[in-house]
Amino acid sequence: MLKTNVLIRYVIAILLPIQLFAGGFRLPNQDALATARGNAYTASVDTPAAVYYNPAALSLVDGTEVSAGVYIIKQKIDFENAGVNASTDNSWEMIPHFYYKTSISNSLSAGLGFYTPFGMGNIWGENTPFAQISTEASIANNTLSPVIAYKFNECFSIGGGLTLNYIESELKFLTTLGGGAIGPEFKFKGDDLDLGYVFSLLFQPNERHSFGLLYRSHVDHELKGYSVVAGTPRLGTKGELDVPDYIDIGYSYSPTPNWNIEFNIEWINYDRINTIVLDNGTGALIPLPFNWESQFIYIIGASYYHDDYIFSIGYDFNENAMPDTFYNPSVGDADRNWLNFGVSKVNDGFDWHFAYQYGFSDRTVSNPGGAFALTNGNYDADIHAFVLSFDFKF
Repeated sequence: MLKTNVLIRYVIAILLPIQLFAGGFRLPNQDALATARGNAYTASVDTPAAVYYNPAALSLVDGTEVSAGVYIIKQKIDFENAGVNASTDNSWEMIPHFYYKTSISNSLSAGLGFYTPFGMGNIWGENTPFAQISTEASIANNTLSPVIAYKFNECFSIGGGLTLNYIESELKFLTTLGGGAIGPEFKFKGDDLDLGYVFSLLFQPNERHSFGLLYRSHVDHELKGYSVVAGTPRLGTKGELDVPDYIDIGYSYSPTPNWNIEFNIEWINYDRINTIVLDNGTGALIPLPFNWESQFIYIIGASYYHDDYIFSIGYDFNENAMPDTFYNPSVGDADRNWLNFGVSKVNDGFDWHFAYQYGFSDRTVSNPGGAFALTNGNYDADIHAFVLSFDFKF
């Protein structure tokens, strides 16, 4: 069992992205066609990506199909306060996704997915007013998920399965010496592997209307690794991080066979993320206060089907999950807008999908409490992303 656990960690870590983010640190973009619609896909997904968006919808996909793709993103946040300017030094990131689906019987289907539902990070460096809060951070959560779907009749299906979640985190900031002087850099790095689950429903009373629901459980990780202050020995360190649960509800409407419009609301339980306490075994606990608030995401997306092509657009609004009092530039969250569009080509045995995504926000942080007063200022985010997905039908 121990060897198997180590092997799973190794395989997942090979594919682990370094730094990403969305609302809070949710990363919903796991398929190009879905992303083009702003991820308004829970009630209308009919590709192997249903493994992620709504496992119950696997009942709509006949036979055996495989989907693979990549999400490519670069984010830039500019900071300004009283004439002091700084920017993140983030590189382009590539995050893969993979789905497999097969029909076991007319009523039962099974699938397997690999994706990254949560991730965040920013590289600010040491020349900012808030270097004692964050100089660099990354959290990436990769998931391997086996699921099944059962179709009761032509209108109603259920789905669900397990999620095997590997998380890796790295945090860096400058320490504070006596009198408020800046000291050497502190670094924590840890990882964990733990189980969760997913459950979903799909209800289609007729060809025009469809309703979808997805619930993904929280996963309480105990990060284990090390911490070190520059110039001192490493210390074995652990800390708990609760990756939140969320609910996604979607309604899809097809006024004609050529059009599909979907509305989604997603609720993410970020209230679970409070103060993370690092324990390095010396008795001197290191608190990292986050104290986030639950968040809603509002989504609308549409697709137009013309011959063998699908043209899609979408808009989603991500509420801020981080109060001013505990604003942390390592995540840089804000009320954020996302504009999405894409095109797909449908063939007999092979489909391709492409999407472009632009995200932007402008947030002013004022009067945070205590040490977080260092983060006062304006944060202007500019994010570009591309998604490619390929579906193979057997």
